[in-house]
Amino acid sequence: MKSFQVRRLALAVAASVLALSSVTASANTVTFEGVTIDLSAGAGSTLVLTLAGVESSTGTWADATFLDAFSLDDIGVTTLSAPAGFAAAAGELNADGCTGGGSGKFCFEGHSAVSDLMTLTMGYTGTLDLSGVGDLSPHLKLQFVDDAGGKVGSLFSADVPAVPEPESYALMLAGLGVVGFVARRRQKQA
Repeated sequence: MKSFQVRRLALAVAASVLALSSVTASANTVTFEGVTIDLSAGAGSTLVLTLAGVESSTGTWADATFLDAFSLDDIGVTTLSAPAGFAAAAGELNADGCTGGGSGKFCFEGHSAVSDLMTLTMGYTGTLDLSGVGDLSPHLKLQFVDDAGGKVGSLFSADVPAVPEPESYALMLAGLGVVGFVARRRQKQA
């Protein structure tokens, strides 16, 4: 009877571990000038760019009233649709707008009013890889403007590194628990 209960418990733990492993295990987050920038996989084939704290930024973006343009690369997708309020443009974002750049780079120009929580959702085809392509992390560039359309603050250009989400830690702890359980059981049998 005890052997049956142990097997049942092991199966329940294994099912829990499998259920947890289907959850997205990382997000890509960075903070710049008091603004938290998050790049993550959304439902279905969507990529979500979230900007939190833009309106209350105390850095050089403090006078920003609009997100004017942004670009992404090293995310592994074949196509990326423009989010609402933006149009796809050829090239990569630089001080002159969406110009230059090569394949695998996606640039979008628009005029989205700044708020403390901005969410831009894009559809994609291909395989999204937020851990980076090759040895490169996803790269994001952002450009903000004021009411007159003048550039405000720094052109943000940085890799957005992967940060483990709580589900990753839960999965790791569940695995360690199973290993500990098996080790303790073997020790009792010896």
